[in-house]
Formats: sequence, C-alpha cells, structure tokens
Amino acid sequence: MKLTRFETDWRVWLRIGVILFLVSWFLPIIGVGKSGDPGCPAILLLFTFFSARFESDATMEVVTFFGMAFALFGILSAIISFTIAWFLHCAVVIVRNRRERKRHDAGLTAEGM
Repeated sequence: MKLTRFETDWRVWLRIGVILFLVSWFLPIIGVGKSGDPGCPAILLLFTFFSARFESDATMEVVTFFGMAFALFGILSAIISFTIAWFLHCAVVIVRNRRERKRHDAGLTAEGM
C-alpha cells in the first residue's frame, strides 16, 4: 500500500477555524434571566463590561471574574474550533486530491485511445 502525503491548505484550515470559532461565540448556549432565555457569550461579555459601574472594588472583582471566565472560554473555544477545523480540512484536502486524481486519470485514458 502506497503512503499518500497531502499538502496542508492553510487558507481552508483558517477559514473553517474562524467560522467555527465565531459560531461558538454567537450560538446561544446558556440561559439568562428568570425566563431562561438563551444568551450567547459575545452578548454577555459586552453586557458585563458595559453595564458594570466601576465604583467599588466588589464591582471590579465581578468584572475581573467575568473577564477571566470569558478569556478561558475564548481560549478553549479557539483550541476546540481549530482542532475540529483541522479534521474537516483534512477531509476537504483528501476529497479534493481524489477528484484531481480521477480527472487526471480520465484525461490520460481519453488521450491514449
């Protein structure tokens, strides 16, 4: 069995990763308020930082806590998004390579007749 090496297409990997990262930030994932309406991390982050009044140390601690929580969520989201994007990228590159090989083989057979 012949080992096939596929070339990395960085543009495809980056595009898929960015799309997955943005989707993870804008999909509603947690309930907000009494009604339990879903909220997305990006809106919650903006709401936390713009609604806080920086009058006391307690408020600053809450804002710092939420900032650290969102930073952790962002890092984990980026790692997971780009890992999944790598696997999807591999599938895209493999399918693209097979299509090109089939076209090449078909072109050679048609010319050889």
